[in-house]
Amino acid sequence: MAKDEGKLWHILSLFQSEDWDRLRHYLNSSYFNRSLPVKALGEAYFQACTSRSGMPDDHQLYAAVFDGQPFDKVRMKNLRAALQRKVDDFLAQSAWDQDPVSQAEYALRKLEQLSDKQFFMRYLDRATDLIAASAIDESRRQLSLYACTELLEAARIRQPDRGQREMYGAGAYHHAWQFFQLLTIRHLIAKTNSDAIVGESESADGAGALGELMLASQSEIPVIRLHALLLEVYRHPENAALFERLKEEIGVQSLELAPSDLRYLFTGAVNHCIRRINLGETDYMPILVNLYKQMDARNLLLSLGKLSAPQFKNMINLGLRCQEIEWAESLISRYGELLENDPHGNAVAFSQGMLCYHKGDLVAAERYFHRVLGQYEDVFFGLDARSILLRVYYETNNAVGMESLAESFKAFVKRNKQIAKSRKDGYLTTAKFFKRFIQISPWDRPALLAFDEALQKAAFPSSSKQWLIEKVALLLSSIPKDAPQSKKY
Repeated sequence: MAKDEGKLWHILSLFQSEDWDRLRHYLNSSYFNRSLPVKALGEAYFQACTSRSGMPDDHQLYAAVFDGQPFDKVRMKNLRAALQRKVDDFLAQSAWDQDPVSQAEYALRKLEQLSDKQFFMRYLDRATDLIAASAIDESRRQLSLYACTELLEAARIRQPDRGQREMYGAGAYHHAWQFFQLLTIRHLIAKTNSDAIVGESESADGAGALGELMLASQSEIPVIRLHALLLEVYRHPENAALFERLKEEIGVQSLELAPSDLRYLFTGAVNHCIRRINLGETDYMPILVNLYKQMDARNLLLSLGKLSAPQFKNMINLGLRCQEIEWAESLISRYGELLENDPHGNAVAFSQGMLCYHKGDLVAAERYFHRVLGQYEDVFFGLDARSILLRVYYETNNAVGMESLAESFKAFVKRNKQIAKSRKDGYLTTAKFFKRFIQISPWDRPALLAFDEALQKAAFPSSSKQWLIEKVALLLSSIPKDAPQSKKY
């Protein structure tokens, strides 16, 4: 049995009757141009699943699709692969059932994969249908399927038609047009955020509406204006005045925005800060803490009642680095049990260890970090736990433990295939410099100066590098000019 054949059957055999109804509707939808053989193969699988006759072989499936034609193994393989892609698309869209906005954005992202842009209107049809099926918030409650469908033609000619507005109701049409603007701006933000080059009109969004949408930054509608402003911040990240204006307007307009829109805008501002910090602009760290605090105060950190473990860890680390210890401790107590994809508590244990480390309780910190390195170790939490344990061993004068950990850290990084090469190089450099550091006598000024010079030029995680720089500076400042030099501890 071929691997792809088994995978497709396994997925389809789990479908309930309502799942099959939706999939068959999806395959036969007039919004998408799908070949008849793909639809026929879907029907053949449907008959096999509902009759409970077991998985059909390729010859049976081929005969159901190409009645009377001789079996072609390659053609059958390609046809099944095509159906599997459609099923994957269907499942991806179904996963957003509770979030119509994301469904619509998914449809727009799929547009970018099309070689023939004539299908754009059908994809936007699908996006607006999804929005029409669910009220997003009070301001869009009158959105109707008909208004959204007619909006497509309005988007193409770049201005609403008066007759259409009268036919479907000015209010519904107005909201539909707003939502089309919102989706398109978000689509452009996503492209810019992933370092894609945003072109003009059709090259950017396929709709020919970008020129008009750029005027949205002057819109009287707060949600449209703020989304357009966020896009401008992403397009001109070096313009600090734009970012200040965005932060100010988000605060002023927060009561007028739906929670989902407000969360999107705050998240966009957070991502901008993170990119600037990654470029070495540490002045953005307290700004980022303040944004997280505002999101926390407005109950915007959770998505569907959950907080991602990496975001939780990053917020704790950021708060501790900015000496916001009480706030970090509060985050652990309030969100520790609401983390997504942290079944063994690694994120909480790591964060508790960091909190104890910053409070000066090194014994408790060591205990928490060893818990992270226990039976259910997560690779990336484990890497960071080892990095901090090296510091703990130094602070507690455990030179033997520090040297042993530096060596095992190096071996762990080398053998782990989950770590990307760029990150692997950084962690290997971390282990190398820690090992070199403990081999230098604290009284050996020339050796410390040489080590500091090499350290300044090296590229590895900034927090570990900064810690080593500070320790070397402290040792150099404490060496008397006439102190004897020794080679090791």
